[in-house]
Amino acid sequence: MDLSRKSLLADATNLNAHNERLAEHITRRHPVLDLRGELAERDEDLQAARAANRELTAQLNR
Repeated sequence: MDLSRKSLLADATNLNAHNERLAEHITRRHPVLDLRGELAERDEDLQAARAANRELTAQLNR
């Protein structure tokens, strides 16, 4: 096997290992990102509920 072929195979092997590590990292991060999105959505819902509560309280106090 000539040197360029050996070099190409080594590069491909290194690239595959890098891709596997990257895929593992993304898989671990995905649930965290999902939870952040869910938390942001719930925070918006909470803010809307608080605003509605303030409005209803103000109407009761009139």
